[in-house]
Amino acid sequence: MDIPPYLIEQIRSGKAVLFLGSGASHGATSPSDPKTPPTGPGLASLLSKKFLGGQAEDKSLSIVAEYCIASSDLKTVQKYIADIFIPFRPSNIHKKVADFRWAALVTTNYDQILERAYSENSNRLQTPVPILRNSDRVDNELRTLNAVPLLKLHGCISIADDERYPLILTIDQYVTHRKRRDKLFARFTEYAGEYTVVFVGYRLEDADIRAILLELDAPEMSRPRHYVVTPSASDLDKKVWDAKKISALTGTFDDFVTELDEKIPRALRAITFAASAHPITSQFVSHGNPSDGTLAFLSNDVTYVYAGMHSEPPDAHAFFRGASYGWSAIIANYDATRNLTDTIVSEVVLIDDSDRPRQTDLYLLKGYAGAGKTVALKRIAYEAGVTFGKPTLYLRADARLTIEPFEELCRLLGERIFLFIDGAARRAADLESFIRAARTRVLPLTVLIAERTNEWNVDCQIISPLIDDEHELRSLSGPEIDYLIAKLEAHNALGELTNKTPEQRRHAFLEYANRQLLVALYEVTSGASFPDIVFNEYRNIVNDRARRMYLVICALNRLNVPVRAGLVNRITGISFHEFKEHFFAPLESVVLTEEYRPGLDMAYRARHPWIAEIVFERALPVEVDRFDLYISLIKTIDVGYTPDRSAYR
Repeated sequence: MDIPPYLIEQIRSGKAVLFLGSGASHGATSPSDPKTPPTGPGLASLLSKKFLGGQAEDKSLSIVAEYCIASSDLKTVQKYIADIFIPFRPSNIHKKVADFRWAALVTTNYDQILERAYSENSNRLQTPVPILRNSDRVDNELRTLNAVPLLKLHGCISIADDERYPLILTIDQYVTHRKRRDKLFARFTEYAGEYTVVFVGYRLEDADIRAILLELDAPEMSRPRHYVVTPSASDLDKKVWDAKKISALTGTFDDFVTELDEKIPRALRAITFAASAHPITSQFVSHGNPSDGTLAFLSNDVTYVYAGMHSEPPDAHAFFRGASYGWSAIIANYDATRNLTDTIVSEVVLIDDSDRPRQTDLYLLKGYAGAGKTVALKRIAYEAGVTFGKPTLYLRADARLTIEPFEELCRLLGERIFLFIDGAARRAADLESFIRAARTRVLPLTVLIAERTNEWNVDCQIISPLIDDEHELRSLSGPEIDYLIAKLEAHNALGELTNKTPEQRRHAFLEYANRQLLVALYEVTSGASFPDIVFNEYRNIVNDRARRMYLVICALNRLNVPVRAGLVNRITGISFHEFKEHFFAPLESVVLTEEYRPGLDMAYRARHPWIAEIVFERALPVEVDRFDLYISLIKTIDVGYTPDRSAYR
């Protein structure tokens, strides 16, 4: 088999999706009859003999299954199908699939041959996580080390006794019961928009694959070229596949995997994450590595703040326009000194344990929208972790908050851990449970949380009794204004203040002494009102699709959640790959990107939730237009992902 170099490279780097049909089960064996896994016609024949006395044996599986269910009942038919597939064991070729890293695994098969293939391969590079229902929390399941999603679009024999999620057998079931799995199909569409897909075990005439391909061929969808492995594609078949932007590779599944094994040396395959690779282990005083659960938590849920931590290239002008995500601006020292930062460092970070109110202490940093809370919180975390070498963790916005990793880390580190959490309101219940559990276990843990003053007053009453002390970030003082002006001047970001005298510059900021820092930075340096500046940025985006994309991002990011690239692709048809190639320039400095690790996705943000709010309100002043956007978002949101779930609520 001649596999194109591009596809070889995508698989080598773990950026391909493997999509398996019934033909891919060839080679699996069973000690009982049938000896080989039945394909659609074969399963129809077995069902016909069992329930219909051999009648209608020549009809399609969907029709025969419908007759059987009518003659018996759904549960009995599904149990019989499960009994057929349960004995099958994977072939060596199936096991070799686990020798490579995949972006995702997808199948319309009911069997568990692939799951067994992975479990029986002791050298597997990943662990498949079956996703069977809309309600399965995808990003929670995928937080384990080296997890890979396994979407089972047509159901699985593992839940054959659950009539709410039946195997998709009949035409009616495809219509009615796909509803409870429609998010699985949507997730595959998202994967197909970003990754190369390799279809194995399908024929051009298969109805299920044709239905899936119709969704991938929607005119507004942007996606890379895909491939199909088929042993007997005619020239006409290849022509039809190619029209769907799918290249046909002539050969069997065995040929395909064998060729991959020869072309990609094991040493060059995407490597697994080793426990010793995490830099926090250098601070351990106890022998041993963290458990897989704790290592997954360190990799997916928190940022470890330490000297030498990786960050994206800094952008001073974006930072002074409200872009506080990431750590580059803090590392580059773009932020101006705030008096409160030094106060909290001395009173929260540097005090002796004997002077703390309790072993697990909790502090609050609050302020109004745009006051600079996020920057201040990150500066304090950076001082704690880098300047003073304290074990410091900063919780990601999409993270879980569980006590077990901290209990293990406290033991391994042998000293106090400092945890920083922005946006306390949206995780108030989890925070309350977490702090009480930490105090019950007497963990040496200091937690500093931040929240807007109004949201703290309304939504955080459950946490309020647990606070040991609180600090409020107020308006700029005179010395703070001088620090800020010096920073703006150093990075050529003075704007309208460039030709002003030092006294005039100071006076301009003093006029905003009782207003928020973000407003002051915009209006003083631009000479226009904050809402007008923000909305003009939106209107000046010439490309209509880029403007639509920015509006969708703002509609969700105003709720202070990251906006998944897969979600944006399904609403606007713009994949992350297309964004990088064609939309980065028109949206540069107004749309920021970040990795959304638990969802195997990228995410977008506006520079600040407050900016996103203004764009949304000014761009959609009419209620009916907002309603239309809400409906398109609600239809597309996938509550299996934490950011989508938060936005939906």
